[in-house]
Amino acid sequence: MKIVAIGGFCETFELCRRAGFEVVGYTDPNPQGETMYDVPYLGQDEVVLSNPQKDIAALITPDGPALRIK
Repeated sequence: MKIVAIGGFCETFELCRRAGFEVVGYTDPNPQGETMYDVPYLGQDEVVLSNPQKDIAALITPDGPALRIK
């Protein structure tokens, strides 16, 4: 299954790939660049969420490191 990560974190990309998902892109309000860990930046969250694709799921990840630890 293809997914877009809403929030770009290397841990999320790695976990998704290990689980068999194809990460086709990510969104982030403060992107680190055009790609991160071979995953292309697609734009702000609103751009991607307002243009849903039938064959691509969205994965929403917690924003802060303290939330991700939980």
